[in-house]
Amino acid sequence: MLSHSPFAGLDLDHSVAGGKLLPWAKDIVAAMDTYGEYSPSFTPATGEGGVHLLFFGKPVRSKKVGNIEVYGEKHYLTITTNHLEGTPTTLEPRQEALDDLYRRLAPSVEERPFQNTRGVAGGMLTELPEEAVHDAVLQRLLRGDSTGYKSQSSADFVLIMKLLHWAGDNIQLTRQLFKASGLYREKTKRKTGASTILI
Repeated sequence: MLSHSPFAGLDLDHSVAGGKLLPWAKDIVAAMDTYGEYSPSFTPATGEGGVHLLFFGKPVRSKKVGNIEVYGEKHYLTITTNHLEGTPTTLEPRQEALDDLYRRLAPSVEERPFQNTRGVAGGMLTELPEEAVHDAVLQRLLRGDSTGYKSQSSADFVLIMKLLHWAGDNIQLTRQLFKASGLYREKTKRKTGASTILI
């Protein structure tokens, strides 16, 4: 359990295929440069699964975006000791790298140095704030690039969450921007088991 410890962890789910890290995961592993191990989901026979990264640091809070989960306090993490080759064998202090990753996963509107009033009508946003252009994950998904995601649905989910964040939970604007994105397909109502995605 990571509670009350100086440690934090990253769970990169579905990040290994054919025994190799996928490009998006490889970038994160290189940026964190700390102890890595294959997670319990990794299957040596197929070379597929996920990895954990452990380090000294504290996230603002635990956060899951797509296949990436940041573990902070009050989270349990299974340690496998199945070392990820190419990573250090020691836990390193990585607060700065963690903060940078967290900002990319969950940019905070509250931290903006100024209040953008562009595109506001009747007290409601009619377009995203200018700062959204600096959200690399958002911009990549808007262009229709779903590289590194397990499925199209996973990419859709992350884009919708990002749009809701930047749009201040404006569902109408989120729907409009999603339909204009490169990820949008004609299947706007898709049954997914007991749930349905409506856009």
